[in-house]
Amino acid sequence: MVKPVTRARWADMEELFERPGPRGGRTYTSGCWCVLWRVSAKEHQMGWGADKSPDRGKANKALMETIVSRGDRPGLLAYLDGTAVGWCALGPRADLPWLKTTKSVPDLPEADEGIWSVSCFYVHGSHKRQGIAGALLAAAIDVARKAGAQVLEGYPVAPGHGDPFTGFVSLYEAAGFDVQMGDTSRGLARLTL
Repeated sequence: MVKPVTRARWADMEELFERPGPRGGRTYTSGCWCVLWRVSAKEHQMGWGADKSPDRGKANKALMETIVSRGDRPGLLAYLDGTAVGWCALGPRADLPWLKTTKSVPDLPEADEGIWSVSCFYVHGSHKRQGIAGALLAAAIDVARKAGAQVLEGYPVAPGHGDPFTGFVSLYEAAGFDVQMGDTSRGLARLTL
């Protein structure tokens, strides 16, 4: 089951992002809270905080909580047996100003109107390789289409890339996206809705 993040589901998102990984590993967020795309690189880094700080990511978490609290729906949560096991960031591309300044996405069309983005995925380590990311992407397509989006974009990487959180090329190709990789570290995946 995949549901949008709402005020009522904030606690589920919070628990997913702060749940230790398998065998007691570190939590997912490490301070990001999936706000990188929503602010400037400088603001994101300031919100992330120092590596060893007990408050690491506190400002980024607060920003995401504010986004959810004001009624925005910044993404989707995948549930299994009532527990959130995965996340994908979803919304109008206009809500992601970082895209306008990055050089890591090739040939990004300039106009934002009618374009939605899937900018990040996270599947808890205990549920990887179980089709969760594919279910999230399928739901994202449906939600974007129902919201009137004309195009859904993603920014995939090739396997082995150091930052797999935007999803792999194969994920988007399996969902019918046209993927262009160019000369940068991230590709541009587009699906006309």
